[in-house]
Amino acid sequence: MPKASLTTEPSKVRCLLHRSAAAFAVLAVVTLGGWPSTADETPRPKIRVRRDIMSLAPDGPEMAALRKAVKVMKGRPATDPTSWTFQANIHATLDKSNPAWNQCQHGNYFFLPWHRMYAYWFERIVREASGDPDFVLPYWNYVNPAARALPEAFRVPADASNPLFVAERNADGGGVNNGARLPAAVAASYWLPFRLTNFATTSPTGAAFGGRVVDKPVHLMSTMGAFETYHNAMHVLIGGESGFMSDPFGSARDPVFWPHHVNVDRLWKRWLDQGGGRANPLNDRAWMDMKFPFFDEKGRKVEMSVRECLNTEELGYRYDDDPSSAAEPRPGPIAAQAGPLKKLAVSKVPGELGTDGPVRVTMDLGDEAQAAVRKDGNLVLFVEGIKFEKEPMVIYEVYLNLPAKEPADFQSVHFVGNLVFAGLDPRAFMAHHGIKKKGQKKEADETYLSSLRAFDVTDVVRELRARKLWQDQQLTVTFVMNGLVPVKGRPVTSAGVKAQFERVTLLGN
Repeated sequence: MPKASLTTEPSKVRCLLHRSAAAFAVLAVVTLGGWPSTADETPRPKIRVRRDIMSLAPDGPEMAALRKAVKVMKGRPATDPTSWTFQANIHATLDKSNPAWNQCQHGNYFFLPWHRMYAYWFERIVREASGDPDFVLPYWNYVNPAARALPEAFRVPADASNPLFVAERNADGGGVNNGARLPAAVAASYWLPFRLTNFATTSPTGAAFGGRVVDKPVHLMSTMGAFETYHNAMHVLIGGESGFMSDPFGSARDPVFWPHHVNVDRLWKRWLDQGGGRANPLNDRAWMDMKFPFFDEKGRKVEMSVRECLNTEELGYRYDDDPSSAAEPRPGPIAAQAGPLKKLAVSKVPGELGTDGPVRVTMDLGDEAQAAVRKDGNLVLFVEGIKFEKEPMVIYEVYLNLPAKEPADFQSVHFVGNLVFAGLDPRAFMAHHGIKKKGQKKEADETYLSSLRAFDVTDVVRELRARKLWQDQQLTVTFVMNGLVPVKGRPVTSAGVKAQFERVTLLGN
């Protein structure tokens, strides 16, 4: 069985395994779903292997095929469903002229299956355009410390002769196009969503691996699941202030969108491999039967349901680190919110992010809060009233009770998660895109707009208490800025722009 390529700094492995009880323990690939009954009459597709892009030579045949295909697709008119622009617009665009565009699913439990389908049909188009009948998209495994810089094929040569290069990328830290790297606290913190065992939740906090249950598909909803939030951070850091990747309406215009999302698809499988109750919600017929429209390599409109995309070998591909055996699929439960969340504590003063050094806020824990903590129920931290004139293109690590003299370490017991600003502050989002208020000519998708971020801190509080690092009467929340790591010199220490928040609130039940 090939070794899994989820990697992190060797000195941190023990702590990582403690925080994610089954991390790296590849038990089985849960192959799920299948084609409709007519699939029994269809020959099984040839299975191709999607490989780690770091194992492919930048000038090798695989990357040459991708460059050729992208060049061909970019040369097609935007009205052609197999063109680069049309395919990018399927994800999201401000142009509402074509009903086939603006289909991406964000902020709900269709996020993972929709993007799997999107990459599958896109891969077929690329295969045809490349002329290579065996082409498959590679994945970018930024969890690996040696792979945190943008893959070379996407930045060298840095000119129009390279169809995989775009100038619209983050220029901080010398620029991702010059080799600036993703910070470890972002790229390697996949274990935060991996420790969750439920795929979906009915809770408005989105505390699940795959996202929040919705009655119908929703384009760009703001309450995102734990794994989608992890994925968002890479978008922001690669795109930066004016790049494609940090803008949902332009992200698929950057060719690196695809190896990023192929890795997202792969990590979905690695989450399932851990077992421990991790499974897709096979009993949810609304999820299983939901269909989405796409286009094949001939430009013909097709539809695919979630149940038809759950077994990747039925789709004709697997990953180079997939286990060689498969377990029988078992349906996973949907986690319901265990009673309404009550406000337990509120920070004393508003806060501002964007200044040098950590930002700390405190809140007093009264009798009700202390009782809720002792009860060992669900605890959620809200950062509310987030506002900014321009979206900060950095990430803030969030910690509970981090001692003032202790350096921030994302693999410490104090770490809660990363605050990513994507989808926050309606004013800045609407101003950036020229979107008018409701009732005017161009309206915002109001489900996308939000001004708070939620962090499930149940496990963190439990561990702090177990290690006697919890203070009964006061809670401190610390925000530590993190940006790209330059090839040379010190990391970015200033956000460039400031963001404010009105309060931090602890809720529980």
